[in-house]
Amino acid sequence: SYPHEFPLFRKLLIYFSNSCENILLNRLCFQYLKFINGHRYDESYNDRIGIYMNNMLTGSSSWNSAQFLQILMSNDGQPRHFDFFDEQLNRQHYNGQKTPPIYNISNIRSEHIAIIYSPNDQLNLMKDIEKLKSVLNGK
Repeated sequence: SYPHEFPLFRKLLIYFSNSCENILLNRLCFQYLKFINGHRYDESYNDRIGIYMNNMLTGSSSWNSAQFLQILMSNDGQPRHFDFFDEQLNRQHYNGQKTPPIYNISNIRSEHIAIIYSPNDQLNLMKDIEKLKSVLNGK
């Protein structure tokens, strides 16, 4: 099947963003934003959390989300091509390989890439950022 947006995803975002306006649910919504974006409550416009939630993950296909989760859950921490969880499909897409290949990041031409990160990033470790910068440096 081809990638597509999650069914009813937009309607769910609107529902949750409206719920975040509730003072009792505001902190819960903030915790979600903190996990995704690394927000700090004392540095956030808490009255805008509903707006942030309404725009979170908009336009992303189900395959993007699935691959992101595959990378997070991988045992070796290596970013790989999409895993179809079907040996035959993987072989069709990856020149006979039964598992998806690792992305060769050194092939990326990086002279016009900006890597935006912070020391408080919840999803990326500084050692991983430094490793990526060294691989991309000057290509």
